[in-house]
Amino acid sequence: FHFALGSDGNLYPGGGADLALLEQTPLESNIQYWRNDSFYCGNPNSSNIDGASGIACAARIIENGWKMDY
Repeated sequence: FHFALGSDGNLYPGGGADLALLEQTPLESNIQYWRNDSFYCGNPNSSNIDGASGIACAARIIENGWKMDY
């Protein structure tokens, strides 16, 4: 799992929506948002994460209601 310290002093899961919004990057065009690139934590519609780095899996778990769905 990867976390980032925001300029506001808060800790954010890497590849997550909150970090993208803090960086003022629209989610639909943010290439580091985990839902936009399966490299970060697999496909959001699949439990298969083969070939994914896993660095944004903390964001996936948090954004999916604290469910580890992979």
